[in-house]
Amino acid sequence: KLVPWVAESHTISEDGLTVSFEEESTDFRFYGSRSIQRSIITSESQTFQTTFMEHNEVSLAIYHGKSLSAITPAASTGAFSLTTGTASTQKYAFVGQIVDDVRITRIYAPSVQVTARGDLQYSAGNPVQFEVTLTAYPVAGVAIQWFYALPNLG
Repeated sequence: KLVPWVAESHTISEDGLTVSFEEESTDFRFYGSRSIQRSIITSESQTFQTTFMEHNEVSLAIYHGKSLSAITPAASTGAFSLTTGTASTQKYAFVGQIVDDVRITRIYAPSVQVTARGDLQYSAGNPVQFEVTLTAYPVAGVAIQWFYALPNLG
């Protein structure tokens, strides 16, 4: 189940995509030393945070933690419904692409899950924003794979 950010989710806020890294470690000192001799990383997590600025079946499915095929709008009206309540665990694959002039960064995470959602605020004259945080989980040891195209380095 691929989260097709660019092709399907369309509009995200001007804040873009934030990729965060969190690591915890334990420090070790050798006998008789006040200096840290070694640090061992004991846990780590990588997250993506973005805000969808558009109502569509993909952004709503992700925000509500539903399967991407769970929302099927009626052909004639575009109407659909979904339910919330009991938490569900829905994982997706994630692909994000950032273009900076001729430099391209593509980010692939084989397994992500919505682990935090922002509040929904409905107000006159303002778009509804669907803020999500996705946590990347490793598959075969890889949580995130980075691809770069930097023509000026070639």
